[in-house]
Amino acid sequence: MTGAKLKFLWLDDNPHRQKLAGDVEVATGVEVSFCNLKNENLTTVLPELLHSKPRQLVVIDHILDKLNNKSQNRITSRGSTVAELFREHWPWCPVVGITAAEKWKDVDQRESAMYDELYRSDKFGDFIEDLPILANGFARIKRMRRRSATSLIGLLDPPEDEADRILNVLPDELLMNPDDPSVATRFYAWLRDPFFNRPGFLYERLWTTTLLGLREESFEKVEHLFEPAKYAGVFACPSRERWWATSLRSILRKETNDRGGEMPWELGRKLKGIKEEDFSRCYRSGESFPETVAYLDESSEKRYPMRLKHTAPHPKYQDLLFFEQIRMMA
Repeated sequence: MTGAKLKFLWLDDNPHRQKLAGDVEVATGVEVSFCNLKNENLTTVLPELLHSKPRQLVVIDHILDKLNNKSQNRITSRGSTVAELFREHWPWCPVVGITAAEKWKDVDQRESAMYDELYRSDKFGDFIEDLPILANGFARIKRMRRRSATSLIGLLDPPEDEADRILNVLPDELLMNPDDPSVATRFYAWLRDPFFNRPGFLYERLWTTTLLGLREESFEKVEHLFEPAKYAGVFACPSRERWWATSLRSILRKETNDRGGEMPWELGRKLKGIKEEDFSRCYRSGESFPETVAYLDESSEKRYPMRLKHTAPHPKYQDLLFFEQIRMMA
């Protein structure tokens, strides 16, 4: 939303979270209206809110267990139900859930799908900067005069040779119904996973440095060279940088005068200012030229550069066209 102050609505029956809402205002400059639902009757409060002027983002407490006893039941005590109502009345407004659950397995997957994002309350501060990015991204999609699969891909500002490949993996529902009011929610859901979170079209920092054959800590020596490859399209987040994989390779070939035949992790070591201590090595064996990034095991969230021969496909991830295979240490 350009030229106007963003306005958010926060629904919560924990009044202590009003301070967190204030933190959002201070950090982002948006206006947050905090609606304290403790001891309130939802059947009275919700109709008035739903028919008020739509905000640009809504935050909803996932467990509403401190309502007025007369209005509290299994349905209305779930923020996901409230989220569904807001989706119906404010279809262009992203809905963010907040939960005190320590583990995602404690949250019903069907209910979590009602939110565009669902954050743990103790980690919410890590995602404050994402909120205006999310709101502005939805607003950009809403403002499009003619929505189509091609115009949606244009919002990503991809390299010229990537647009057709992205079109080939775009979900069918986006191809067939790009003008439906729910398109922003559906498009963002696909961008969040797999487009942003799975290496393929875009690489995050660890995948980028592994591609270049460098230690993650050494990337800053040459990072400026790859600035043109940085993702700057819709929903781009400064603290969660991504780089277009094809652009990384193109810039690398240009910077090293490559005529073909060498792998990118070999070429990266020829970049000006790079020394032997900057070279990446396989976490498992200590060998040079790790070709992939792998998790330590099936349950671990830790990842390291590894030689392909020391890894195996991760059983929790299916292979996807044009995306890297997710692997773990063998």
